[in-house]
Amino acid sequence: MGRLRGPKAVPLVLVGTKADLDAQRQVLTAQGRALAREWRCPFLEVTAKSKLMVDQVFTQVVREMEALAPPEEVVPAVPTNAQETWPSERFIG
Repeated sequence: MGRLRGPKAVPLVLVGTKADLDAQRQVLTAQGRALAREWRCPFLEVTAKSKLMVDQVFTQVVREMEALAPPEEVVPAVPTNAQETWPSERFIG
């Protein structure tokens, strides 16, 4: 992961697929978890066949994106200056 260029932090979720094919496994769960710890990201094992954990992958990706997003700018709910009016108030009259 150190070879990547661009933003210093990117949302990342490590996903092990075909969790239902345990006998044909090429990567052990422990190996996936260890790599996820090294990369400092969540690790999920999924299987599309039974839809196990598929939705959770997308949910986790969104969580990772939100965690890295800059805080939203707070916009005042009311005009900050006594002379300012809401746009709709300008046309009522």
